[in-house]
Amino acid sequence: MKQLTRLVALIGMGLFLASFFLPAIAITPELKINGFYALLLELSMLFYVSDGAEYAEFLLMGLTNIWILFLFIRFWRKNERKGLTFLVIGLMLASVVYWLYKMEDTSVLLIGFWVWIIGGVLVAISNVLKVRRSE
Repeated sequence: MKQLTRLVALIGMGLFLASFFLPAIAITPELKINGFYALLLELSMLFYVSDGAEYAEFLLMGLTNIWILFLFIRFWRKNERKGLTFLVIGLMLASVVYWLYKMEDTSVLLIGFWVWIIGGVLVAISNVLKVRRSE
């Protein structure tokens, strides 16, 4: 079970990293941007934030990658606090669901976006499996 949990974490991180090189969003039928450029576009939106609600929205969408990386690093720790792990898993899943909510037309979402989500969910699942194994 320990090897399976590690394999799930590594596959999840591999998919997460691969999503940055795959086409993620179709701006127009001719213009498709990969995951890395989608990340840069999201981070550039910080300059257009004008109030607290928009800043909270920016954080919810912009920190998704940080939550996934944080979960991957937490997976390899020996002694971790379960509460913090589940809090970060909840924040990551809320961020992913909010991305889907904000993308009103899901037909513009390409394979890179879905690989990004699957990778993040696999990293979260590996953390849950590790916590359950340690009980």
